[in-house]
Amino acid sequence: MKKNTLIDNQHTILNPNCRMLIFTEWLKTKCKYDKNLEIDLMDFSGNILNLSSSQRPYANEVINVGDTYVLLSVERENGNIKYISLLENLEKIHPELYNKLERLSGSSKSPARSVSGKSRKSGKNNKLKSTPSPNVNQR
Repeated sequence: MKKNTLIDNQHTILNPNCRMLIFTEWLKTKCKYDKNLEIDLMDFSGNILNLSSSQRPYANEVINVGDTYVLLSVERENGNIKYISLLENLEKIHPELYNKLERLSGSSKSPARSVSGKSRKSGKNNKLKSTPSPNVNQR
């Protein structure tokens, strides 16, 4: 599988032709995040994919091939959900997307902050692009 990386803003090409659990675990491993971190993806229209609550067994039923996504961490507290961009400086790079994420999180605090060291091991990843793999059969 090909990948294109840029310093401080890594792009990774993904193959969503697998079970959702495998897909999310691979993302965490690839991006060097703790396996207990809850993650999600947001497209550039501001739609959150809700990977953890998806009733779809396969990632390719949720991920659109060719689309680009921002990796998010999900914090749940007292019935509230807060989405945090794992893309550094989202507010500068994509201000409209930052504002949508802030509204979705319902918080005046910055959703574009980094995740603490115990959840995030290293790296400043995280724009992800989905692409089919010619070598992988669907289901």
